[in-house]
Amino acid sequence: NEVLGKNIVLGAGGDLCGVLDVGYSEDCEPCPDDETLMVPIANHVAVALRGVRLDAEAALARDYLERLIEHTDALVLGVDQSWRVTVFNQAVARLTGIAHNKIVGSHVRDWLSPVERSRLITAIATVLAGTPSATVDVELATGGGEGVHTVWKVAGVKAGTKTEAVIAIGQDVSRIRSL
Repeated sequence: NEVLGKNIVLGAGGDLCGVLDVGYSEDCEPCPDDETLMVPIANHVAVALRGVRLDAEAALARDYLERLIEHTDALVLGVDQSWRVTVFNQAVARLTGIAHNKIVGSHVRDWLSPVERSRLITAIATVLAGTPSATVDVELATGGGEGVHTVWKVAGVKAGTKTEAVIAIGQDVSRIRSL
């Protein structure tokens, strides 16, 4: 018995996505134009498959990076151009006693005391204005009300030449200062 059908390689963007296997029943005679008609369909399927794979890879990378930031012992704070907190990781939440969901989306000034607010906001404003980075000492109040000395390195997140956000990486230096 002769196998009737066509195999069309599915490729998009230089990636091999699979093979489209089109088979015919024994009582069906293939049309000479079938392959010509199947190639555009195969190309669309290949592009769709590549898009799905790229989306899945991007989501995996994004989720992995979010977990890295969330679970690091370093204090991590992200602020967008409208001064809204976009990242407030577990280390900052543990230190301050403020839940992540209470801060993300709020204005950066909302969780700092007035004195410390001006220090951090000045550093963030400097970086948003185009300075590559700034370092600032900030005393944070813990959930128990004690003051904790922290040092923050504030850096811009660029989109081309424009700073679109700021990331601040901090460290509790209270023990070092007490020596």
